[in-house]
Amino acid sequence: MKPCMMRDLFGAWNIPANDEEYARMIRRKTKWLYGLLVFGAILLTLGVLNEYLAFFPAADSFSDGVYSGVGAGFCVAAIVFLFKNKKLLGDAGMLHVKRIEEYDERKIEITRKVAVTTFTIFSVILFTAAMIAGFFSRTVFYCCYLGILLLALIFIAVTHYYNKRM
Repeated sequence: MKPCMMRDLFGAWNIPANDEEYARMIRRKTKWLYGLLVFGAILLTLGVLNEYLAFFPAADSFSDGVYSGVGAGFCVAAIVFLFKNKKLLGDAGMLHVKRIEEYDERKIEITRKVAVTTFTIFSVILFTAAMIAGFFSRTVFYCCYLGILLLALIFIAVTHYYNKRM
């Protein structure tokens, strides 16, 4: 039984019924990883080029380093997962073991509880930061406040989505 029909990037809610379905999920994730690799390469290139050619004068050296570092991190992560997926798709026995391990019911329930707890803790911390920042910086206050509003809107939209789908 599938909890929902949503096609998500990580496959956390779509439980594959067999190894063939799991292999299709791995192939779909592989396509997304190529996109992540390209996005990382673009960020890395922009960071490096902006450091030397100053395309965006408002960005400083720190920002260029952040873009370069995040881009390089995305590239490395995508390459590592691409190799893992290729190895996994080449070995049927390892594919079966990984499917059973990854979609264990206990692990799925733990992931759901972690997501709810993380959301709650993050909401409380963001609200507390907004209240404290209100005394010192309007800019930080509004950033935190907008973060809380965005989080609430996403929560409402996702709740509405799952109420209709399930």
